[in-house]
Amino acid sequence: MKANRITLPALLLAFVLALSGCSFPGGRSSAHWTLCLYLCGSNLESKQGWATKTLNELTGTKLPKDVTVVVQTGGSKRWRNDTVEPGKNQRFVVEKGELQEVGAGNFSSMGEENALGDFLTFCAERYPSEHSAVILWDHGGGPVKGACFDEVNQFDPLTLTELDGAFAAGVKARNGEPYDIVGFDACLMGSLETAATLSDDTRYLVASEEIEPGAGWDYGALLKAMGKKNKAADVAVAACDGYRKKCNRRDKGASATLSVVDLSKVEAVSAALEDGLSEMSANHDTDAGTLRRLAFCTRSAESFGGATDNEGRSNLVDLRGMAEACGGGSADSAWKALEQAVDEAVIYTVNGSATKGAHGLSIWYPLSFESEELSDY
Repeated sequence: MKANRITLPALLLAFVLALSGCSFPGGRSSAHWTLCLYLCGSNLESKQGWATKTLNELTGTKLPKDVTVVVQTGGSKRWRNDTVEPGKNQRFVVEKGELQEVGAGNFSSMGEENALGDFLTFCAERYPSEHSAVILWDHGGGPVKGACFDEVNQFDPLTLTELDGAFAAGVKARNGEPYDIVGFDACLMGSLETAATLSDDTRYLVASEEIEPGAGWDYGALLKAMGKKNKAADVAVAACDGYRKKCNRRDKGASATLSVVDLSKVEAVSAALEDGLSEMSANHDTDAGTLRRLAFCTRSAESFGGATDNEGRSNLVDLRGMAEACGGGSADSAWKALEQAVDEAVIYTVNGSATKGAHGLSIWYPLSFESEELSDY
């Protein structure tokens, strides 16, 4: 599957185009959980100090004795604290309510594959544990744009292809053992394309279909769940619940979304999507009819990250919502199968009053119903 998953961000685009034509100093060797936080400050830090607030949340939380927290910082022109240095890439562990520096990676941009891969290798070798979670913190731009935009290096992001290579390096350093959880404390990364990219390297994806507020996740709730020696799925669920409560406290709960995806079920979702697209194509006499039907279905589904020219179109729609809208007629069974596959893959989701149509996985679609590409049909 690994060779196929990198092509998934372009799955719908290709369809449209076809129709159109050990222990170490400072480390602990017996932790139950290691939390690896990849903190790319970007302009979220330089302008508003959100990364510093996240660090303060980590150091202000009583760390369970069997949990290790390792942080890599970088990607911001200005840090609003006296510990992290602008223009540098640094690594810290949280110990006794403080950040203890433990080194730096050999790279320039947090948006480089090697930067994340080197950090994951470092964590695996110096801070081995029974369970491991990786959280990527920063802006997210969905499956097309990626995540972790390095402000120091012209907002260079980690693309899905780079994420794939970096996590493969981390898993290799873990002797082939997948990560228990990979989370994105970032906007718009809860997509099928993201899930498919990471499906060989981790068990659960925790990510948001929608834009996240700057305050992000509740790390106290996450660490508390890890300290109770919960199973990985339970820790992932606790991350969602903590995020929802934090958003509600800050009056940001209406548009909040966060979901837990069982990545062992993602291949079935991809296969069901392909079946649905094939059935749709077979049941229309013209390419124009297929395109307009598919565009109409995406319009009917919940959209994320902007759906107008003024907002900036993200072209991200809820996958299950699209399947519901596409159903009916002779192709109904194929779309019902996709709905079921999504329901089985998304084991938990939270959403607010303004995102009731969010079911845990989005998909990128390159056309809208009003798109110029459809103007001749």
